[in-house]
Amino acid sequence: MLHIRCARGSLMDHNLATLLPRQRQLITGEMNENIATAVQRMHDAAVGAVLVVRGETLLGICSERMILRRLVDDRLDPRRATLGEIMSSPVLCAHPTMAVDETLRLMTRTRSRHLPIVEEGRLVGIVSIGDLTHWLIRELEDSVDDLTRYIHGTATQQRNRRVSSTSLKAAG
Repeated sequence: MLHIRCARGSLMDHNLATLLPRQRQLITGEMNENIATAVQRMHDAAVGAVLVVRGETLLGICSERMILRRLVDDRLDPRRATLGEIMSSPVLCAHPTMAVDETLRLMTRTRSRHLPIVEEGRLVGIVSIGDLTHWLIRELEDSVDDLTRYIHGTATQQRNRRVSSTSLKAAG
């Protein structure tokens, strides 16, 4: 079981809502949008997946990898093929209250690189395995910094006590 202590608690103390303020723009498309247009929008926004929607309803997801595989394997023309033809559906989703460690395990177990975040039936964000990895690295770096400051602070206090007691013995 993944249980890593971080600077501000453990991974189990943090949920996806922690990541939502850092979210980039959500890239959505409709089922009839052609792949070439969707890929250009993904490229422009520097994201790895487009969420396929009808109105506010999430219907599917298309990742860069999925698009590439389907275009090559099925010899599809990206100007003619649509998101609806290649999307993955149904979509595995997360809730903002889902713990980061639980999300990492789910994404690893299901080999998902992108996980839409849905609250009360409304799409509120998306998290990638890269987002979680970057967040985890920052948390671990903060923990190392905190521990280093603690150790150096403790070592400095001990050295000061030794110096003080040596000075008292010499004076006495």
